[in-house]
Amino acid sequence: MEIISQDTDFNLAIDQIEKLKPDVIIWVNTGLKQDVAGEETYLLQAVPDIKIVSLNFQNNDITIHQGARKTMRVAQDVQDLITAIKDNLFPKPTSRVEGLPAA
Repeated sequence: MEIISQDTDFNLAIDQIEKLKPDVIIWVNTGLKQDVAGEETYLLQAVPDIKIVSLNFQNNDITIHQGARKTMRVAQDVQDLITAIKDNLFPKPTSRVEGLPAA
């Protein structure tokens, strides 16, 4: 994993995201519901194909957005964040070999 950019200004961050097109955005939010909802909605519209891992330091929630999918979990330690970054929310494709039963 490599951090390619960081910013505390929302508009500058959006510019960097659109320019650099990272695989994952790690978004730290304030925990204030009105701020979080607006920022996450804007991010999802601005970069719909990028995975967003949103961290809420108020309650240790990790929210993961990938396309139209969303999942939440509570972080207990750093490994939970690493797992959230690496996990894919889309089901892995399965292949079927002719003559074998489907999985």
